[in-house]
Amino acid sequence: MNFDQSKIPPAETGALSRSMLVAVLACTIMFLPARGEAQEAEMPASVVARFGTGEGPDEIGVSASTPNLMPEGPRAIAASSDGQIYVLDTLNKRIFGVDPSGGAPRGWAIEEAEYPTDLAVSQGAFYVLEAAARRVLIYNEQGRLTDVHPIPPDIQLAGSVSLAVAGPDDIRIQSSSVEVKL
Repeated sequence: MNFDQSKIPPAETGALSRSMLVAVLACTIMFLPARGEAQEAEMPASVVARFGTGEGPDEIGVSASTPNLMPEGPRAIAASSDGQIYVLDTLNKRIFGVDPSGGAPRGWAIEEAEYPTDLAVSQGAFYVLEAAARRVLIYNEQGRLTDVHPIPPDIQLAGSVSLAVAGPDDIRIQSSSVEVKL
């Protein structure tokens, strides 16, 4: 699961405190206070949403593990400035939006994506990294593809590749500890 709070610029953290960790475990989204802060803030871990597994409209895709392969499921999670949490459902090629106050999850297909690997949210836009296809797809709040940014061939993509976005003119790819602005 990709989630690095340092990738979210301060203006984009909104209702999420940098001291909180958002986790997706077995298709359950939780807020987890940072170590030692639960006593001070009196804030226990809380379940925000639960999903079934599968291909249905309220389910997240999770593949079964085999002796030679690890199970695969959601690849990324991101938060918007208004505190909404977004989960990249890689296997079903869609994005789920979750309201931390308990509203029903909503999702939309990202059919143009072949194999999405990371997600970033900035200024109402959703940035989906497809490392294998060497591109970043940009969707609006209605789930429509609005732009595609190719990743130039001179940028080496090796190992873990992640996406960081501070705005439409600041899209960055990190690969092998090297960060490059597109």
